[in-house]
Amino acid sequence: EALPVSYRDVMLVHVALLYDSEQGWPALAQLLIELERGPQGDPNTAREVLSAVPYTNDFLESYTAISCADNAFPRDPERWPTFAATSPEYGAYWLYPLQACASWPAPPTGYPQRYTGPWTLHTQTPALLINNRFDPATPLSLAQRAEQALGNAHLLVIPGYGHDPTSPCVRAVQERYLIDLKLPDTGCPPAH
Repeated sequence: EALPVSYRDVMLVHVALLYDSEQGWPALAQLLIELERGPQGDPNTAREVLSAVPYTNDFLESYTAISCADNAFPRDPERWPTFAATSPEYGAYWLYPLQACASWPAPPTGYPQRYTGPWTLHTQTPALLINNRFDPATPLSLAQRAEQALGNAHLLVIPGYGHDPTSPCVRAVQERYLIDLKLPDTGCPPAH
């Protein structure tokens, strides 16, 4: 039996699966293969992947609450297409839950506790940023831009893939930084 699949269905699972390089990426590849095959595709495979979104049921609610508090979202719907266009691949996807921010009970410019800069303060210990080289959610180029914008930061690039660079080595680097305020002398191998 044919399975109707919408843009929203594919984008929801697509973005979710990008965060899981071990199981999500192969599942996403299989879904895209089945969708490309059209009527000849296996609807059971597509159903299985589409129903396997790894987020908890309250992900969108918590994401929306945090994002609405941290950002000054445009309240005028006519500005939303421009907002979405800042990320051609995923702008519309992230716009969907953020539309609630237009009527969020917060000041239009955001909460006064929200830190809006300056980002170039010179702290005694540089900020430590950690990013995988092949992170589909936070590309290395954005981590490098954050390092430059902060001015007093150190970017530890893990030569791995996926969004989560956590490994025993990275945990040791984090502990040394948080407890002893020491930046890493060397890098870490990838977790996978």
